[in-house]
This record gives sequence, structure tokens and C-alpha cells, in this order.
Amino acid sequence: MINAFLILIAVIIICALMFFLGVGMYAAIIGAPFFQSPKKIIREAFKIAALKPGEKLYDLGCGNGRALIIASKEFGAVALGYELSPLHYLLSKLNIYLIGGPNSAKVFWKNFYKENINQ
Repeated sequence: MINAFLILIAVIIICALMFFLGVGMYAAIIGAPFFQSPKKIIREAFKIAALKPGEKLYDLGCGNGRALIIASKEFGAVALGYELSPLHYLLSKLNIYLIGGPNSAKVFWKNFYKENINQ
């Protein structure tokens, strides 16, 4: 009985890992691999772009949500991010909630190639 339970748990863990790795690899192949940009570089890029309060910022492949948080908290922008990898999507949602506050930015688990961002 205990062995069957342990086997079931192991199968569930393996399936979850395969899902996250599979979708993560899909995200890396269709888009780009995850690369964490330094906060200093993000801030400098937003200064050069003259990002103003109320302007929309789209982060296509937002990773951990770092740029979204900086754009909304420090520059007052309306920050919207798209992420295809479920692991990075969950991480960005958590970071936005813990660091940026629940209303500071939004992230979507979607393929931005299939979204209309002209709105």
C-alpha cells in the first residue's frame, strides 16, 4: 500500500516536471530563452525611452516580471507582460504580488504572437 502511494507520488512529480520542462522548452524555442536583465540596465533603458506615468509598456516574454515592476512602481507606467513558460509566469505573478503590489502590473500566460497588442 505504501509502495503504491510512493510510486503514484513519483509519477505525479515526474509528469509535472515533464510538463514544466516541456512547455519551458517550447517557450525557449518559439520565443527566446530566459535571460534576467539587471535592474540597472532596465532603469537606464526606461530613462532613455523617456517612459512617462500612464504610458503603456508591453514586455513580450516578461520572465520574472522584473521590468514590469520597475516600470509600474518607479515610472508610473501601465505595465503589461506576456509569458509563455508556466514556471516564469507563476514566478512573475508572485513577484508582482510580493514586490510590486497586486495592482501594479499585469502578466498574462499567453503567446504574444497570437495577441492583439494594438489596443
